Amino acid sequence: MVQGVLVFLGKFYLGRLQDRYNNQKVIYLGQQIISKSRALVEVEVHWRNLKVPVELRMTNLSGRWKVYDLSVLGINAVNNYRAQFKSILSRETPQQIIARIEDKIAELDEKS
Repeated sequence: MVQGVLVFLGKFYLGRLQDRYNNQKVIYLGQQIISKSRALVEVEVHWRNLKVPVELRMTNLSGRWKVYDLSVLGINAVNNYRAQFKSILSRETPQQIIARIEDKIAELDEKS
């Protein structure tokens, strides 16, 4: 289920983000190494005359650093999605959610 969710999030949001946000200036502010496999990177995105602070939580997978969570203006993506899934799980079974995600992925694939 987790992999399906990640595929869905990537397909659903990446295209939308690329369409809406491009040519923004990203300023690297700093990083904090939390452990051998975890780091926190702070950047500032300049968008429409605003300076938006963004924290990227990263993990080292097989020698490559990957973002696994981000926080924008204090709103944490993982916590946000966790709350949404908890709400959905109170109304639907895991199998129903998986089927819904698979249908949405197929729909997104058809559009691209």
